[in-house]
Amino acid sequence: MNGFKLAFELHLMMEVTQLYGYLRATTLEDSDNRTLVNEMQEQMNPITKKIIKLIHLYGDKKSYQKNVDKLLDDLGAVGIILTQRLNTKEEKLYPLYEEV
Repeated sequence: MNGFKLAFELHLMMEVTQLYGYLRATTLEDSDNRTLVNEMQEQMNPITKKIIKLIHLYGDKKSYQKNVDKLLDDLGAVGIILTQRLNTKEEKLYPLYEEV
């Protein structure tokens, strides 16, 4: 779980600085797209909290053993959220990146 946590944190840092930073800079003149970029970043906050909660629930042996019976359900729920998020990013956000 530590490897996943590190990879997740690295992904978030890169996304915030590179993707959202870049898109904000390139949408200064386009208020609709700038609003979309801001909303997409804000929507990531509750998703991040759910993943961090998952990491804490299963991050160490004691917590894992205590919560293992819910693991598949929790992973499935996070998987659904991440799949929806990725689909939205591919549909709405990535085209902005490609336009520039």
